[in-house]
Amino acid sequence: MNTKDLAYFCELVDQKNYTATAKKFGVSQPTITLAIQRLEREFGGVPLLSQPYPRAGLQITRAGQVLYHQAKIMLRQLTATRTEVVHAGEDSIRLGFSPVTGTARFPAVAEKLLQTNMLDDLVIREAGSHQLLAELRAGKIDIALLATLDPIADPELKATLLAVNPFRVIVSDHHPLAQVQKIHFADLRQEWFITMMHHYIHTHALEAYSAWAQFTPQVVYRTAELSLLRALVRRNVGVSLLAETAIPRETMGIHVLTLTDRFEERSYMYLVTRRSYVPTKRQAFFLSLFQTD
Repeated sequence: MNTKDLAYFCELVDQKNYTATAKKFGVSQPTITLAIQRLEREFGGVPLLSQPYPRAGLQITRAGQVLYHQAKIMLRQLTATRTEVVHAGEDSIRLGFSPVTGTARFPAVAEKLLQTNMLDDLVIREAGSHQLLAELRAGKIDIALLATLDPIADPELKATLLAVNPFRVIVSDHHPLAQVQKIHFADLRQEWFITMMHHYIHTHALEAYSAWAQFTPQVVYRTAELSLLRALVRRNVGVSLLAETAIPRETMGIHVLTLTDRFEERSYMYLVTRRSYVPTKRQAFFLSLFQTD
């Protein structure tokens, strides 16, 4: 089976247009038509696409839907495999981490790497957890240190759980709520919120707690920088919802509140690799540092 035919097919399903698909790959329209015909012959003549009459929209058959989903997985795995093979001879450590996990776990590991002259081996990528998982699956990074709101259960990934943390509310020491220790989330209905950008788990946790408390949070500012978020809270610009691991033990100018709602979101911190990833000795040593940290 020609993998290019699978790529043409998947793009055609997405575009629903032969001309646009051909343009995307820089080939002629008949090339796409022939690719679909080859695939249909490969699978015993089962139609993958249908077009009832010339001006009707392109429709995908049930067999086509099955092939589309499986082909997406195959093409992604092939891309990751190619990248992994290319980097197999390298000793560098292609690591991605999110702001929270990086702040919480990486400094101690970096100190050990410095002692073993391995710090220069790191190729760092900082992004939100959702983006890191996508890049890990695609082979763009080999190791991800990230947090999710749900346990990771993906057969393509090997995920080591490092910590499970509750979410807390932080306010300025000058805020009236600094006089209490616990709070219901619904009591924050009138507050201005400072939170992370949309692709970070803190935004999703905020949405989940707000849905539970039945109000829409008034978000005054979004940022990708934890230090800026905490600085704004310290200045009493707004309040914030953070995973406990994102709150330093020494929180000068900031008061931490425990939520007492029956509803509870948790942050699951993971060290993740592809199951197909075969680390070198140095890369394996790097991974072991998180197990002993």
